[in-house]
Amino acid sequence: MRVTDEQARCKKGGIPIGNGFHFRKCSRAAVIDGYCKQHHPDTVQARRDASFKAYERKRERDPLNVALNQLAGARAERDALRANADALAKAVKALLVENRRVSIYADDKWRVARRRVEDALAAWREGK
Repeated sequence: MRVTDEQARCKKGGIPIGNGFHFRKCSRAAVIDGYCKQHHPDTVQARRDASFKAYERKRERDPLNVALNQLAGARAERDALRANADALAKAVKALLVENRRVSIYADDKWRVARRRVEDALAAWREGK
């Protein structure tokens, strides 16, 4: 429906014609706030939102995106396992160090006891 009265026409201007080098003003009747139903900012935003939601739904089902999400999850699990492995390695190292200390202490006690026994045997043999 073409409207001839300039006041009653849609405010939207700059609509490309043909190859895009010529522009004209929308010829539809102004319905809401000086815009037609197609060019009203709220309607345009609602169309963009619906289009973006459809794009997001399509992107979520895309096999590449699904694989990338699974890979990201696997990487997170790997990092968590590495952190746990590092903590376990530190605990094992601390236990080994402690075990070595105990072992050295026990070896020293054994050497001292053995030396005392050898000294006692040597003294007994000399006194015989």
